[in-house]
Amino acid sequence: MELLPGKQRLNLHASYGDFKGEVVDRDKIEVKHFQSWIDWCKKQGIGMDFNATCFSHPRAADGFTLSSKNEENRKFWVEHVKRCRAISAEIGKQLGTPCVHNTWIPDGTKDTPIDRNGYRTLLKKSLDEAMATDYPKEQMKDAVESKLFGIGAESMTVGSHDFYLGYAIKNNKLICLDNGHFHPTEQVGDKISSCLQFLDEVLLHVTRPVRWDSDHVVTLNDDIQLIASEIVRNNFMSRVKVGLDFLMLPSTASVHML
Repeated sequence: MELLPGKQRLNLHASYGDFKGEVVDRDKIEVKHFQSWIDWCKKQGIGMDFNATCFSHPRAADGFTLSSKNEENRKFWVEHVKRCRAISAEIGKQLGTPCVHNTWIPDGTKDTPIDRNGYRTLLKKSLDEAMATDYPKEQMKDAVESKLFGIGAESMTVGSHDFYLGYAIKNNKLICLDNGHFHPTEQVGDKISSCLQFLDEVLLHVTRPVRWDSDHVVTLNDDIQLIASEIVRNNFMSRVKVGLDFLMLPSTASVHML
């Protein structure tokens, strides 16, 4: 944080709860497991955003979470997202600034699937269930994040850009655009003005897309320059949330600075 200029925020994954040595599964997390983080943000005078952690868990071992055809697993992840949204609302309430809760899942398949529609129908159902409770926008805002593909999911990613853009527009959510989650010839900077024709706000994960998706320190290239230019020239500063997405192996959990 000392290396970044300007006002900052902490974006925390649910897997980084302060569990004090207790084993707490993800469908049982509560605000108390993140109170120490909230208190730290208060001392720093910064806001805090939050992410459900829908990966690195036995119930995600088959590559599916919110779109799982295993109903027990699907309900587990729905409950996890529900709790993360409730925690986000409390974070925003305590810190006095809206907490952005971003939902990203790794769901997809390495082999060519026969039922793309079935998985996406389940994902929509799960999102509808997980986001059924409305919270004041002064406390929390929902974002959904797409990905073109992932290792082990080369043939189909359930949460595609088309899927999430449609879901965000229909349900008035933020769309999260990660510039490492698209084809190398696509430019996220070109998508910003299109999305903001139909959405109130967008969330960015500004990464360095090396070999398709590599969450490393950002370097200033043409893609990053276009993103910055589009935000500033169009006076989108209040409508675009800018985050830096750091991938920390081996846990593959990310922390964002917004």
